[in-house]
Amino acid sequence: MTLFKPQTPLLGTSDLPTDFRTARTTTKGHGRLEVRQLTASTALHDYLDWPHHAQVFRLEPTVTTLHSKQISRHVTFGITSLDPLHASPARLLSLFRTYWGVENGLHYRRDVTLHEDHTRTASHAFAYARASLNSLIVGLAYAWRVRPLPALRRFYAAALLSLLSPSLFRP
Repeated sequence: MTLFKPQTPLLGTSDLPTDFRTARTTTKGHGRLEVRQLTASTALHDYLDWPHHAQVFRLEPTVTTLHSKQISRHVTFGITSLDPLHASPARLLSLFRTYWGVENGLHYRRDVTLHEDHTRTASHAFAYARASLNSLIVGLAYAWRVRPLPALRRFYAAALLSLLSPSLFRP
């Protein structure tokens, strides 16, 4: 996004005024050093045709793997309806981390570990039942601190099938 690129003013001129506000967090754990920097601006408020937008932001996390010294960096741009009074760059960083905590904690388990995304069915009742079963499994796994989730899902799926069709599981 051009707004966040460094300015190179013409000779005899100065930089254009900006309202950039920046926050940075640094965390270390799991063999990685992560630095996240978020820069927010309201400069595009009069230019964007986006309903209810208040700020645009640029998020750049830099992850250094401590063992190999490998560095990965990517940039994400975003638009938010939260105004600067209610969402400073530090608050936006916190909200972004919370969002990814949910995404990694619940959706990853449901989509990847429990293969919810790979299920192709025309029956809405079956899809609803499977989603309900997966929610129950994830909830029980958290409560009982049980791993791995796929084995727990297979156990409960078999138990449910035996209740629904006892003749399938008789010798």
